[in-house]
Amino acid sequence: MTQNAQKPASSGPAAFARRILHETAREFHWDKRAGAQARLLLALKAAIAAGLAWLVAQVVPGAASHYPYYAPLGAVIATGPTVLGGIREGIRTVIGLAVGIGLALLVVLIGGPHIITVPIAVAIAVLAAGFQFVGEGNTWVASAAIFVLLIGGSDPADYSVGYLVQTLLGAAVGVAVNMLILPPLAVSEAAHNLRALRDRLADHLESLAQALEDDDVDGQSWAARLDRLQGDASAVRRSVRRADESRRGNPRALRGDVSTAVDTYYEQLRAFERATFAVTDLTDILGHASPVTEPFGGVDAELIPAFAEAARRVADALRTEPRNEEDHAAARREAKTAIENLQRELDKEGEAHPSEVPMSTAAVVALRNVLVAASPRDA
Repeated sequence: MTQNAQKPASSGPAAFARRILHETAREFHWDKRAGAQARLLLALKAAIAAGLAWLVAQVVPGAASHYPYYAPLGAVIATGPTVLGGIREGIRTVIGLAVGIGLALLVVLIGGPHIITVPIAVAIAVLAAGFQFVGEGNTWVASAAIFVLLIGGSDPADYSVGYLVQTLLGAAVGVAVNMLILPPLAVSEAAHNLRALRDRLADHLESLAQALEDDDVDGQSWAARLDRLQGDASAVRRSVRRADESRRGNPRALRGDVSTAVDTYYEQLRAFERATFAVTDLTDILGHASPVTEPFGGVDAELIPAFAEAARRVADALRTEPRNEEDHAAARREAKTAIENLQRELDKEGEAHPSEVPMSTAAVVALRNVLVAASPRDA
C-alpha cells in the first residue's frame, strides 16, 4: 500500500528539473544549418553596421542626440540572414516600439509611472502586441513601454523621440550594410538540400527492398524512419523558401539565372514532396509502418523479389540527375520495365492468392507514384 502511494522515480521536482536541464543542454550546440562561413559573415556585417550606426548617431540633432546607444541596437536587428528579412525585422521592430511608446505616453498623461500604472501599461502592451499589424515586433511593445516609463524620467517625450529615431536610423544603416556587403544568397544551400532529400528517398527505397528480401520488416522502425524522412522534407521546404527570400531585394540576384534556379527548385520541391508521400504509402504497406495497413497483412511472398527489384530500379532513377538526360532516361526506362514485370507477376499470383491482391496492387500503385512524382516532366 505504501509503495503504491509513492511517486514514481521519474516524477517530482528533481526529475522535472533534470528533464528541463537535459532538454536545454541539447540546444547548446552550433546550428550547422547556418554554416560557419555564413555565420562569420553575418557577425562581421553586424559589427560593421553597429559601428557605423554609432558614428551616425553622434551627429543626429535635437533630443535624439542624447540617446545614440539605440542606433547600434537597430542596426543589429536589421542585419539579418537575408536582405528582405532584415528589412522586415527592422520595420516590425519600429512598429512595435511606436505602439509601446504610444501606450507609455498615454499612461504618463493619465498619471505618471507608479505601482498601479506600470503594471496596467504592461498588460495593455502585451494585449496590443496580439494585433496582426504589430507582427513579429510584438516583443518590443512591452519593452518600449517599460523603458519610457522607467527610464524616460522627467522628460519621457524627448526620450521617446530619441529611442524611436535612433532605432530607426540604426535599422536603416543595418539594411544598407546588409544590402551592400556581400548580401546573402541561399540558392546553393537549397540546391544541396534538394539533392540530399533525393538521395535519402533513394536510400529509403533500397533499405526497404533489402528488408523485404531479408524478411526483416519492423513496423516501428519503419514508422520512425518515415518521421525522419518527412522531417527532412519539411526542412528542405524551409531551405527553398530561404533561397526565395534571399533573392528579394538582393543586388546579387539581378541575374536572371538566379530567379530561374529558384523557380526550378520550387518545381523540384513539389515533386520530391509528392514522392515522399508516395514513399510513405509504400512503406506503410510493405513495412507495416501504419496501424491502418497492419491488419491486412503484407504482400504475397512470391512477389518479394520482383518488388525488391522494382524498388531498387526506382531508387536508381531517383539518384540520376535529370540534367544528364541520357542516363536519366535510361534509368527511368529500367524502372518502368521493373514495375511492369512486377505487375505481370502480380497478375499471375492474383489467381492463386486473390486475398493478397489488394495490398500488392496498392504497393505497386505507390511505387509507380514514386517514380512519376520524382520525375514529373518525363513521366
